Amino acid sequence: MVKFRYVLIACVLAISCLFILYALNLFPLPGTDSRVFIPPAYLLSKGMGFNNPLYDISKIPNLHEAGANPFQFNYYAPFFSLFTGTISKIHPGYSTIFIICALFSVVNLLLYAGTLSKLVNEKTSIIQKVIFVLSIVYVSNFVLPTVGRPEAISTLLIYTLYILYQKRHDISQVVYNISICVLFGLLLTTQIMGFFFGFLFFIIYEVLNSNNIYKTIWINTARFVGVMAIFVIAMSLSPNGFMNTINGIRVHGTWALTRTDRSFAQFFYFWMLAPLSFGFLVISLLCAIVYTRSLIARAKNTTKLQVTLLICLHLIVLYGIPKFILYASPTVYNASQFIFPMMVYLAIAMSSEVDKVTKNSIGIFTGVTYLCGLFLFFRWIFLFVEYKQSGKDYEHAKAVVNQYIHNGEHVYTTLALWPLYEDINHVTVYYDVFPLKKGDLIVLQQANYQDARIEKYLKMCTVVCDWRTNRRATFLGLPLSNSPNSFSFVICRVN
Repeated sequence: MVKFRYVLIACVLAISCLFILYALNLFPLPGTDSRVFIPPAYLLSKGMGFNNPLYDISKIPNLHEAGANPFQFNYYAPFFSLFTGTISKIHPGYSTIFIICALFSVVNLLLYAGTLSKLVNEKTSIIQKVIFVLSIVYVSNFVLPTVGRPEAISTLLIYTLYILYQKRHDISQVVYNISICVLFGLLLTTQIMGFFFGFLFFIIYEVLNSNNIYKTIWINTARFVGVMAIFVIAMSLSPNGFMNTINGIRVHGTWALTRTDRSFAQFFYFWMLAPLSFGFLVISLLCAIVYTRSLIARAKNTTKLQVTLLICLHLIVLYGIPKFILYASPTVYNASQFIFPMMVYLAIAMSSEVDKVTKNSIGIFTGVTYLCGLFLFFRWIFLFVEYKQSGKDYEHAKAVVNQYIHNGEHVYTTLALWPLYEDINHVTVYYDVFPLKKGDLIVLQQANYQDARIEKYLKMCTVVCDWRTNRRATFLGLPLSNSPNSFSFVICRVN
């Protein structure tokens, strides 16, 4: 058993080295949402305020009324950006922030490997051990450091809460309760949906495991008050203040919930095929089946009051899933931040003395999903090698693009290129439609933008620098991507 633990740790250490390497090189390209959370951390680290001039807040009516400065980062729970920005003051820069994100992922993977090692015993089959190793590689696809969203921290907070709950009988109740309040308080100031669902399931298990339901209610009411107190203190310490941030979150949240980017095709892509949440639908359905069976079995030994509370709590969960997760297909991250405890939940079910059909079904479905995740993991490695060999990586791109920007000149740039600029106060990120005028400087990314799309702009522009590449990552002659995964671009000026 000890030897297998070393196998798990070795796997995590290998992935950790890759994550640090990815973070140093800003690979994969920071996603679209990263421009919401990383710029305020970057500006804070450089002593330029807790602001974000890159996020298109003009789409959100009245958001500017929540703060005196329309660029203030006051529209989302601030802890992720505030923490990473404060720590990265040691060496201000985007790569420093992403290294911090990588370290969160590394800790998450180490804790997960530690949990898996405790599930292994003399009855654990070779196939189960292989599935456990594959699961580490699979879940690493969910926590790539350059995703740049608050889930870098909330995923770790949620899993730490899960581990803490499992050890609730082994530590002092004073330490346990303080830890629960602090972790949930930090979670609430990091990812509000993570807190909403996390605290709901925490209370559900508290009710299920209660020997004195009235005591359970009072204890958790006190915990909730403690969490709220920590939340208020943390938000008050934010550079933009408590009320300013609360108002911004309220306005931004109301706008976000009106999103209409949902369809069956989009849902299937983001929940099944998207690289950052690959196969999550399989994991979710398996967990739902095992959980429902377990809940029905355990409910038979509970009191009427417990059953009533459980029904009420589950109705809130069932209301919250479409309201706060399924309202837009890309918001799968509100659910996938629970991936670590979900996978442990399945691993426990696969290792427990349940019927063979259930164990075999979980093993087959998770095994196939994790194996596919292994190919995705290696795909990222091949893409990274091509990224470096092409010469179109972050450091080279940053040096090239800054040769063509005059001091203080305003630049329009596409989604993934904003980390190339030292002063993002003079940068506007735009999509396809923007009121461009003669003389404007535009930097068009090649990644995910396609050359044909770029050529449309070149018809009305003069090319200043064409820094594109024809290279594509391949494996055995098969293309691994439709477009280059690099910082290649074209700089042009509107005629």
